[in-house]
Amino acid sequence: MSTATRPAPKRWNLGGVPVFQAEVPGRVRAALEFRVGTADEPLHMSGVTHLIEHLTLSGLGTQPYDYNGYVDQTHCAFLVSGTVDQVKEFFVHVCGALQALPKDRVATERRVIETEAAGHHQSSFRDSMSLRYGANGFGTTDYRQIGLLWLTPEAVQDWATRHFTSGNATAWVAGPVIPGLKIDLPPGGRLAPPVVTPKNLRLPCLYEDRTQGAAVSMVSARSTALWAGMAILERRAIQRLRFNEGISYGVQTAVHDLDGRMVHALASTDAMVEQVTQAASALLDVADVLSLTGPDAAELQFIASALEEAMSDPQAVVGEMQGMADSELLGVEPSTLDKKRVEVAALTPSAVAAALKAALDTAIVIIPQGAKSPRPHLAPYPTVEARPLRGTGNPNAFGSGEQLIVGPSGISVCDADRRASNILWQEIAVGARWDDGTRMLIGRDGTEILFRPRAWRNPEVILAAIDANAPADRVVEADVPSPSGDLPRPPRIGRRGSVFAGRAPIFMMAAGALLAAVAGAALFMISRAH
Repeated sequence: MSTATRPAPKRWNLGGVPVFQAEVPGRVRAALEFRVGTADEPLHMSGVTHLIEHLTLSGLGTQPYDYNGYVDQTHCAFLVSGTVDQVKEFFVHVCGALQALPKDRVATERRVIETEAAGHHQSSFRDSMSLRYGANGFGTTDYRQIGLLWLTPEAVQDWATRHFTSGNATAWVAGPVIPGLKIDLPPGGRLAPPVVTPKNLRLPCLYEDRTQGAAVSMVSARSTALWAGMAILERRAIQRLRFNEGISYGVQTAVHDLDGRMVHALASTDAMVEQVTQAASALLDVADVLSLTGPDAAELQFIASALEEAMSDPQAVVGEMQGMADSELLGVEPSTLDKKRVEVAALTPSAVAAALKAALDTAIVIIPQGAKSPRPHLAPYPTVEARPLRGTGNPNAFGSGEQLIVGPSGISVCDADRRASNILWQEIAVGARWDDGTRMLIGRDGTEILFRPRAWRNPEVILAAIDANAPADRVVEADVPSPSGDLPRPPRIGRRGSVFAGRAPIFMMAAGALLAAVAGAALFMISRAH
């Protein structure tokens, strides 16, 4: 089908809800979409929108038509594929269920979602968002859906009532205009896009993580030039890393919208441990050259031809309408296929190079722990602050030289050189508690402090300060074994010349290794959703 006869989306209004519609052959496909997603959820409530999506569809069971739902960082959508009457039936069900979610299904669907998450393979570079945004806004995507530990039917319905309204919705239909289609939702305002507020980092920088390869995470203004540049980067990098040097199986790039104005761009490659620095260096080499000289004429022609081929498919309008609905809800001008074609035709090597250079200036390069840096000039990702908060210091019970400080403004853990991890009480994003007194705190900036009573002198003082100052509505009961369970008892302070005193340093070293292992396991289970 030529682009001249490609179905063009129309925009109309249904009861105050914008609807995009295009005549597409085949079964009718449609979606009802809302401007709320994971980036809108405070960390202690993370997972609430996903839970609402499950609860809304739970009453349908098996049907003669196909349906599904999804939640991303800024949207929640309900999709259906079937006959005209089945689409109408589906929309009626979704609108009704959102206003009266089945309370008796909350516990069941929480369990279903946890099972779903356990079976999903997550990217090794999922943490790239929280590295930049902390445990807030777009960074919450990297964490476990902590709200599933406690969300009550009342809390879930309150979130649905506030965000699933006619003013916060849009829809699209791939098929004929559907007489009698209803979108019966309560009135409400449009939720503003999440604020894109990165941490104060010295960029570009290097972060060591539990990865299996290397990645370059970037943010930049949304543009066709950057989209084209990332596609060309992937092709060039595959040629060099796989076919020329044979150090990687593949290279992947992706560009994802954040707030409709900014995007997150990621380039990643796999590699054996002993070759990961070489692979990361090669990936950066390719990106640097492209950001200096731009693509050649053949590469620009490849981008234009690929877009023309995609536009020749009549089904391409489905993705186009979904993009238009997303943009409508974010309050930005939609990027239609015709507009993208014009922008691609106008691309120049210098425009692509400039867009990629701007993105690379924001890079966080991620490599495995212990790997050599691919670029000596990259600043290390900051993990500690220059000094702890003011307060009462409590020494480590194993003699490591560390101190845990609690004060009127917050809590700190600092090493013997006074380098600290700090969390202000009012900046606690979520806290987890165990019956044995163990506590884990995550700050909005992503700082994590794990308190294990046996690890510190005066544990009762520390515990009392945490429980008195941590916001009660952000503290949840942990559902995994306590990370303090296998912690050995600290050594007693021996008299000078005692046998035990002479062996204490060896014991402390062994205990320190165990502490690190247990702490890592706790962070893995409670905070990050790897």
